[in-house]
Amino acid sequence: MHSHLKRKVWGILTISLFALAGLHGQETPAGYLEEIGNDLTLSGRYLHRYSYLRITSRLNQEAPPVIYVPNVGGAIGATVKYKWLSLGYTFKLPRHNDLGNTKYTDLTLGIQGRRYSLWFYYLRYRSLYIRNFEATGGLSPGSTPLRPDMRVTTTGLLSTYSFRKNFSIKAAFAQTERQLKSAGSFLLIMGDRFSSLTNDSSFIPLSLEEDFDITHTLSDIRTNTLTVAPGGGYTFVLSRYLTFTSILYLGWGIQMRFYEQEQTHKFNIRLPFFLKSMSALGYNGEKFFGRLVYDLERNDIRFNDSNFSFFSSFFQVSIGIRFFE
Repeated sequence: MHSHLKRKVWGILTISLFALAGLHGQETPAGYLEEIGNDLTLSGRYLHRYSYLRITSRLNQEAPPVIYVPNVGGAIGATVKYKWLSLGYTFKLPRHNDLGNTKYTDLTLGIQGRRYSLWFYYLRYRSLYIRNFEATGGLSPGSTPLRPDMRVTTTGLLSTYSFRKNFSIKAAFAQTERQLKSAGSFLLIMGDRFSSLTNDSSFIPLSLEEDFDITHTLSDIRTNTLTVAPGGGYTFVLSRYLTFTSILYLGWGIQMRFYEQEQTHKFNIRLPFFLKSMSALGYNGEKFFGRLVYDLERNDIRFNDSNFSFFSSFFQVSIGIRFFE
């Protein structure tokens, strides 16, 4: 069943890719959108990302959650765009404290059309710490909130579709065209997301083991989630060069989950809740452009005795320049 679903996913995303290839010459709706002739752009950005993994017991509602956080605050990066193709990479800024040295990788590759988009992303953290260490009972001699062996990896493909021609996600976030009049659209998001959560020992501190059943025996969880979620977006045009856009997706996914329990490989399927929200305040001038972006996403993994909730949000400031027509 796993390979069958994977073939369906890649089929959907391949169709999206071929659809995107023909978008560059599509007709621009009169009065609503304006093509910008510059083919090559370069933008730099400062990004503040806040992510955490929250593990809660379903057996004991009074038990404190276990909250893992990477020691990552600010990061800087750059994105190069040529026509509808873009490549972005982000570097973590040094953070000097006693919460460990999280290794951080953030890479994106995208094809952005007016109505279609297709994005590949790769995000990896290595070394996290328990934010609420005292609440979990971790005060015994020699105990530490640091988990340098913990690794969280997320990679996948994400495709979006807009149902109206006069609303452009590209104008709001890629800024390679300009929205001239306020407009909105129903949206659809499709994606395939692989997540890996691994540790050298249990995710659950020893003091909380009695509040869990199978979860305290787990140290390696891998999931593959197919998501198809409806949504909506709207762009408010404040002036010729200034706009504000907000987008929200809500839905469920088909999640295939793989883990090992008592030296036995397990597999099952769940339907987790999915939420993604994006907002952008953008300036899109003739030579220079920039935007403030807030992005929020939540994904869940559920067991009979626990819930794993991944929450990720970031605030980004970006400034870019166009090079030639």
